[in-house]
Amino acid sequence: MTLRHSDRGFLPSVSTGFILVSRIHAVYNCNWKITYIATGTLAISVFGAFLLNFLNFPGGVAGPHGLSVCLFGRPVYYIWVSPLIGHTVLCLFMLHRAWRTYMQNGNSLLFHLIVHDSVLYFLTMFPVLLFNCLVNLFGPPSLATVGFPWVIAVTCAVGSRLLLNMREEYFRRKENLTGPDASYSLVIFRTDV
Repeated sequence: MTLRHSDRGFLPSVSTGFILVSRIHAVYNCNWKITYIATGTLAISVFGAFLLNFLNFPGGVAGPHGLSVCLFGRPVYYIWVSPLIGHTVLCLFMLHRAWRTYMQNGNSLLFHLIVHDSVLYFLTMFPVLLFNCLVNLFGPPSLATVGFPWVIAVTCAVGSRLLLNMREEYFRRKENLTGPDASYSLVIFRTDV
């Protein structure tokens, strides 16, 4: 079985989702109950979108005499709702923890970076996913997948930024603790220059 173009788009979403779940795990002090809930939310979100994609595109479900079956009238509209809800729930987990930490006056630079990046990821992804929902709801069927490349591009760009910011913070702290070290050479690629 080969993956279609639209199926391969779920891979960046899943990997970025696991980055977000690991961040939630870190800010909730390794609370496995919260991690299981966040992982379940991610799994339901991705599996729901993947299943609707598989069931509603030509060749998804084989019908009688080799005909493919489309189960819903506007199939692609439903695909974007699942990640939209999943990303919102993951962001609410992060905002809840940030609010509790803010109220307890326990704030670190790394914690601030984790929450900041996670909320920026949500604020970047939410409009893209919402745009796709609205285009698929109100637009002609010929525009059904017009926003799909944007989701992949934004997920890859912002997801990699989540990791790079953590890496920069690690080396910044390491240098502050040990001083400049000539034994290693670090190249940091910055996008904000």
